[in-house]
Amino acid sequence: MTRKYRVGRNPKNRGRKVFAVVACSMVIVGGLGGFLVWDTQRNSKQEEVMGVSRTVTQAGEKDATDPVNVTEPLFSFSLPPDWKLKERTKSPNEQSITWQATKKGEDNRWFKIYFDTIPADLPVNRLLPVDIVDNTLSYRQVSDNCANFTTVPNPQNKTPLPSKWQGVDFICDVPNFVQNKVGVNTPGALNAATIAGPTKGKHKYFFVYTDHNIQPDYTILYTIVRSFRAL
Repeated sequence: MTRKYRVGRNPKNRGRKVFAVVACSMVIVGGLGGFLVWDTQRNSKQEEVMGVSRTVTQAGEKDATDPVNVTEPLFSFSLPPDWKLKERTKSPNEQSITWQATKKGEDNRWFKIYFDTIPADLPVNRLLPVDIVDNTLSYRQVSDNCANFTTVPNPQNKTPLPSKWQGVDFICDVPNFVQNKVGVNTPGALNAATIAGPTKGKHKYFFVYTDHNIQPDYTILYTIVRSFRAL
């Protein structure tokens, strides 16, 4: 049988065109598949990074352990976030406010501010000397238990005795040496540091920090003193 060919149609050219179309299709499909794989991996990496970033504290956010500000009419200072107001006392003999830690295992710590009406004979077991700088305080070094350096004339003594640490006078509770009460005082005053605020004027203050924990933490007291402002 004789094959007939149309004029202008070459069988070889037709085969080449088919091959070219198939090859181009394979390239396009392969490229599209590669792009989809790359895009999936890229999105997966982005999701992982975003997931990690959520666990990082952002700038400006407040951490749960940051001190919180306490503001009273005459003064302000900072305390750990778990501390709560425990008691207010106002009587002819004493005006004071007490705060207590509430965290489990650490709730045997208290901080008390006496102001204006302050008992003159308050004894403590340690002393943190401070210096007044405008309406703020600058602290020095907390003392050892005063029973270790206070002169006791009579070994049978059952009463608190006058003592001194770094030139600052205070009353040492020799009989109750295990109480671990830390007083905060300035040179030239006994249980009554006079601090002047810019709006409320001069007032007298005496701080007592009590720590009955097996591991006393005096950094809490340092934070209070460092942040104190007479208003």
